[in-house]
Amino acid sequence: MRQVTRIASLAAIVLAISSTLVEGREDVNPSSAGDALPMVITSDEFIVECQNGYPESYPADDALYFCQEGWKQVVDTQPLVDALLGLMAERRDRALDLNKARALLPSVRDIQLKNDRANSRLAEGQLGHLLVRFSGDGSVQTIAFSWIGKGNDGWPYDVENAMKVRGIELTPIACRRQIYPDFDNNILVKPPGQPAFHMTVGRSVAGTGFEHQAYSVEVDVTGSPIDIAKRTELDCDPS
Repeated sequence: MRQVTRIASLAAIVLAISSTLVEGREDVNPSSAGDALPMVITSDEFIVECQNGYPESYPADDALYFCQEGWKQVVDTQPLVDALLGLMAERRDRALDLNKARALLPSVRDIQLKNDRANSRLAEGQLGHLLVRFSGDGSVQTIAFSWIGKGNDGWPYDVENAMKVRGIELTPIACRRQIYPDFDNNILVKPPGQPAFHMTVGRSVAGTGFEHQAYSVEVDVTGSPIDIAKRTELDCDPS
């Protein structure tokens, strides 16, 4: 439980970091979407702000370690952010042909067709350690990036802060806690100079080092809005 609480506390601290915006271009294309939004917060700024969020009674060495780990997550998540920006900068609020979706995600490798109509799975590929799933009824409607690992040391990815350090505005829309410890957050993403889009970030916490934990990010390329009527409390963390 201490580990779970530490994860939740760190998430709350780093998500409070200022999201200073940078001017973006209106003519962004998938190949330059990521390049158009470089980092506007340095590692030193991130770590200092993170440390300032801990109470004075908290051991300084522990705070520094957790904040450094938080920055590592931000860096390791950048390929995912690049993929999302390139994809969503070009989507036109409609389902995509699978070949078009693949072309918008050149960093996704080893794509294999699934044709699993019962589960709406069209294809799967890999982005580093992330499984990428293309889903929809004939054409691609949603694309999900997911990771599963064993242990309770936290997740290796942090897409919210990885976006914030690049000046991307995030607005929490809804949160749904499922059977503990699974929960997800629906977020409106507003990249400067690019179309806004919704993403769902899902997390599953492992109670012990022998259990599995999961992390996922899903986007709907059709632009379907989130059902606000189903909104629950926004403070939906694993603490």
